[in-house]
Amino acid sequence: LSNPSECFSHVLHAECGLSAGPYGQGFISESGHYFGCQHYRAIHHVLVADISESMGSVDAETENGEVIERIEALKMACLKYISERNIIYPLDFLSLIAFNDNTSPIFSGCFPRDEEYMERSVNDLQAGGRTFFYKAIAEAGHVIEAMENERPGQSDCAIIFFSDGEDLGREPNELALPALQDLLKARKSRG
Repeated sequence: LSNPSECFSHVLHAECGLSAGPYGQGFISESGHYFGCQHYRAIHHVLVADISESMGSVDAETENGEVIERIEALKMACLKYISERNIIYPLDFLSLIAFNDNTSPIFSGCFPRDEEYMERSVNDLQAGGRTFFYKAIAEAGHVIEAMENERPGQSDCAIIFFSDGEDLGREPNELALPALQDLLKARKSRG
């Protein structure tokens, strides 16, 4: 760093051993130096979780070699993601959409400090049903639009898609790409 008082990309903060500063503004190094990040813009993280029947398969391996159901691996990944947002980016907010042949917003616009509520919600997910990717993408668009209407211009957004990729849809999942393109066009037109 040429000037240690200036922020360097917030994506690198966690890797550099920095924790969130006061009220989520800026970052504090392990040595206690405060890096002001006045330009940080919150991110709306939309987690889209496949809970279709194939997620009940017992073939996912944990870090310690235990074989578990895919849905349990998905829950672990979601909870780790949520926990990391709470520690590093407490001003970001999260939404979770579960999908199979239906879509269901599980929670929307939660701040990472609501981790206990989100953890209970994630742990309640159960595998079953078919896989309709396009419905999940369309629902993500609705959640993003609703949050943008509620908090105009306050955040960027990121969609994190958790799926085993196994298509049990029997419906035209080729609609997924046009749904994603429509979502991107809508976001681009809003700025």
